[in-house]
Amino acid sequence: MSGNIMISRHALEEKVLQILGTLNVSCEDAKLIADTLIQAEIWGVTSHGVLRLEHYVRCLQSGGILPEAEFTVEK
Repeated sequence: MSGNIMISRHALEEKVLQILGTLNVSCEDAKLIADTLIQAEIWGVTSHGVLRLEHYVRCLQSGGILPEAEFTVEK
């Protein structure tokens, strides 16, 4: 057995949204993050997929990422 877990895209997205929601990430931002991480998984770029969620959670918990921060592109 390889240790892989099969989960539907919808179920995975719901779990990611739930986790980010508990960390005060806006619904819009959480959806974008979930879509991006899951798409990386689908493309086979697992190093930039759902694996990254743990890192983002730690950054949110430590204050390294502020969920309410807004940014603008100047150039």
